[in-house]
Amino acid sequence: MAKFQVIDIFAVSFRPEPFVLGRVEGNFSVGQSVVLKKPDGRKFYGTIKSVEFHQPAPDQFSSVFSEDVSNNVEAGDLIVPAEGE
Repeated sequence: MAKFQVIDIFAVSFRPEPFVLGRVEGNFSVGQSVVLKKPDGRKFYGTIKSVEFHQPAPDQFSSVFSEDVSNNVEAGDLIVPAEGE
């Protein structure tokens, strides 16, 4: 299964949602439905709004997620595809 392990969050003044940096396994695509899973068991549902091309390391990407995910994401969280979560 694909997963996006959140490393850091970067708010920028020109975007309503932050860039989320994470270590990625598998494939994700723009528009895909995802689930943000918190360590305490809470879940937040959303979509991927963009996948950026900046890669600080080969398996790391920065992405932008929809509002419910963006408003609740923290370093250490896990984001997975909603299908078969």
